[in-house]
Amino acid sequence: MGNSSSVLETVTSFADINDIKKALQESPDASSIDVIKAFHACCYLSTTCQRLQCILELFLKHGVDINAIDPENHWTILHHVFVAQKTFVLPYLLDKGAIIKRGLSGLAPHDYIPKSKHDHYIRQYLEKMNQQLVENKQVEDETQCDIQIVHDWKRDTHELGELLHVKCNGSPGYVQLIYHENDSTEGYLEEAIFDQFIQVENEKSISFSTAHLPANAIVHVLYVACDKHMMHRQVKAADGPLRIRANVEKYIFKVNGEAFHHANPVLDGMVFPTMREFQQFMKMMKSDKIVGVKYNEEEESSNQTEDSKELQINENTIIEKFDHQVGSDDPLLGENTSNQLDVDV
Repeated sequence: MGNSSSVLETVTSFADINDIKKALQESPDASSIDVIKAFHACCYLSTTCQRLQCILELFLKHGVDINAIDPENHWTILHHVFVAQKTFVLPYLLDKGAIIKRGLSGLAPHDYIPKSKHDHYIRQYLEKMNQQLVENKQVEDETQCDIQIVHDWKRDTHELGELLHVKCNGSPGYVQLIYHENDSTEGYLEEAIFDQFIQVENEKSISFSTAHLPANAIVHVLYVACDKHMMHRQVKAADGPLRIRANVEKYIFKVNGEAFHHANPVLDGMVFPTMREFQQFMKMMKSDKIVGVKYNEEEESSNQTEDSKELQINENTIIEKFDHQVGSDDPLLGENTSNQLDVDV
């Protein structure tokens, strides 16, 4: 077994930091694939922040390029840091010159972190340190491209089979859905599967089918700018990750005796004797008077405007069903079917 292979072995079977130091001394070629893989593998060690930083420092002093790319998946050390959720070493790596680059799938390192009330702090920190997310810092984009999955990020899953709604705005190009089989480290290391795409330009709202996706898929959407011949493609923005799950728990509520179900726990067990009371409740939700009570976690101001639009859609959906029921003798749904709201509350 070659010396450089022993570096990777030493890291994966980590017991003592001196063993790694000795293995590096026996591997003079700091640019070898095995040494780079060992450098990246450090992110998955179960160790403290201080010790991990010391291990990374050993590799950098040995001459390893901090922005070295794994030829298999085109990942840098920052991709591994986010997938391994070792973001506590971010300040150290950025201070040493780590640059944010997109991988072969078009995803930047921070695109792998789950959406939460904390992730926007990390994104703001990265933008402040790196100024922009594209690899070529000398070229300023004339048009800013934005993309957003329309989803209540307080819910960490999206129902398999329900349409995935996306808002985008930017230069001519297309929006593409990509997914991994699952959110495990091994799943992310596998090449992403490129799915449907829709051509876009300027501000637009589009929808993707999720019925064909695996039950545990992790999806992202990419905004890819290109010319009319779909040449000169460049990933400008991304959003995700979002977990796809089958049979997401639904919460039952009633309007005028008619049962409806939805994944939003705010509506669980609610009973509205009349349509008027239901409408009043929806207005209170849109004003955030109820959502603020039900959700104790930090509110995302960027979601509030979109939430209001979705609430209006749901209110209209129920009103239409209710009016149909009142205006005809036929039941609203069959005997074995319960009402399903198609849009997120």
